Amino acid sequence: MNDLVKKYFAALSNKNLTTLSELYHDDVVLWEWGQRVFIGKEEVLKANEELFSSSETLTVLVQTSATDGDKHYCELSIILDEKLISVLDVLTIKDDKIFSVQAYRGF
Repeated sequence: MNDLVKKYFAALSNKNLTTLSELYHDDVVLWEWGQRVFIGKEEVLKANEELFSSSETLTVLVQTSATDGDKHYCELSIILDEKLISVLDVLTIKDDKIFSVQAYRGF
């Protein structure tokens, strides 16, 4: 897992919108659970802010990761307060920024 991806998950865990803004490409796309799509840095940061405000605590644990070119596949355990959510994130990197995040929710 490269440093950019590590910083991304640390920023999520720390609810750090400033760092996320620095890591996102201006044209970033967030595809969330196959239900909602957010296009552009402003929309994606707003979605992050909604997630952050929905819980007191947020912990992101990377269980496994693999890289194939500009794609990073990360199996996550996300804990929102006391609720565990299994997630597979597929991140695409472009110009040393996060260009897309496809989040697939597990059980």
